[in-house]
Amino acid sequence: MAFLTLLAVASAGLARALAKELYCGMYLAPLALAVFLLLPGRDFGQREHLALICTVPWLVAIARRLEGRPAHGAALVLAVVLAAGGFAIKPYFALVWVAGALLLLYRTRSLRALGWPEVSGVALLGTVQVVGVLLIYPAYLEHVRAFGMAYSAYLAVPVWQALFIGIGSASVMFALLARVALSGARDPGSGSSAALLAGALGFWLAAGLQHKGWPYHYLPAQGLAVIAVGVLLVESTISVVTITARIYRAAAVGVIATAFAGPSLHALLQAARVEEIDRSGQDPNYDALLPLVRKAAAEGSVLVLSTNIASSFPLAAEAGAQWAFRQPSLAMMGAAYSAQLAGVGLVTPRPLPARIAIEHRLTEQLAADFLRNRPVLVLVMRPEPSVRAWGGATRFDYLAYLQADPQFLEILSDYQPSGNIGDYSLLVRRGSSLPLSFRGRMPPDDKFPTATIWRAPIALSVDALALLVLCVTSCLAWRRWS
Repeated sequence: MAFLTLLAVASAGLARALAKELYCGMYLAPLALAVFLLLPGRDFGQREHLALICTVPWLVAIARRLEGRPAHGAALVLAVVLAAGGFAIKPYFALVWVAGALLLLYRTRSLRALGWPEVSGVALLGTVQVVGVLLIYPAYLEHVRAFGMAYSAYLAVPVWQALFIGIGSASVMFALLARVALSGARDPGSGSSAALLAGALGFWLAAGLQHKGWPYHYLPAQGLAVIAVGVLLVESTISVVTITARIYRAAAVGVIATAFAGPSLHALLQAARVEEIDRSGQDPNYDALLPLVRKAAAEGSVLVLSTNIASSFPLAAEAGAQWAFRQPSLAMMGAAYSAQLAGVGLVTPRPLPARIAIEHRLTEQLAADFLRNRPVLVLVMRPEPSVRAWGGATRFDYLAYLQADPQFLEILSDYQPSGNIGDYSLLVRRGSSLPLSFRGRMPPDDKFPTATIWRAPIALSVDALALLVLCVTSCLAWRRWS
């Protein structure tokens, strides 16, 4: 968290240095920093959050090109390097580079734009990264072929649904409409909002093409849309004359205020233990498992057999445990059985000879890491075929699946069943000092002394207050510009 916070401050500072000569000037950097630190909430530290932080200075450099004030020197180099690193996190993020390049081509009507360092520099560094990966890991393309296509179909939703129903999509669409509505009120020489919206569109398409619909996928698009809306207000220096422009300008003020008021108020109430911490997506067995995993961490590594990454993290990280597997979960097992997960009941594994390449690759890696790291504690999610939530993680009999492979019969013979905690069976390595008998359930949540009956009204009151902020600020802005 400290590293990301420092990176966010550095990125905002670089954006400020690049934006000194722009119409949005001094306003862009503070707005960007507020987005970096406040908007992510529980998604703070996700790869999309890092990509957002790395991209903003580059988009400011694109804006300078649009306004005829190209950046030079170390600031431009840093912006290009940061952007190239951010886009390398996921192949989908290359769409942001494409969006920026297309915007410059459209505005200049010249192919020379592709040779400018903002475009060619990122492309060059991206090419170096790809070549470097292939040289260091020649089997990368085979790995992508085996794992990437299967994972793409895992828990997939239609692209149109991911684009238009996903959390954050509304922010992008509002920002686009606001730019159109305020087109007559903006200074014709300004280009910052166009560059930021190009980035938001690129990240929005990236979220849709991943067709998972997970909220954090939309974080960069939503963040850039919020910054763009703020910049649009600064760019709208000409008198607003149409009723549509007045409505959108007033609503834009409300959107900016609400984007920060809601998360900030929730965070403050949770820190004061007045409101219960948002644990959606977190393993409900977390509190019961944490003391045991901490104890195991003092002796060796740990492993969780589950297709859902929330079974493993942040549990292992918070316990300070060494993770025993090169992958964060058995998600690829879920990907291999996507078709069955769309139905009901316990997943029926393929016989060992009929298993597909992704399964053989996964079990080879798991067996090798078992032998190399010899985890002292293995948590195994118990099968519960009636539960369809959690990405189908409870619809696998993990031990039966692995023991169909003779090499795991030998590997698991070194482990002793040691009872259950919550939804997990426990395997302890023989010779370990960990206790060999556990019987546990989720302990009552006594971290929040406030009575449960008050928590829901308090949480609803915060959302209502955020809605009130939206209405009041919009009304005040309407009175100001009408």
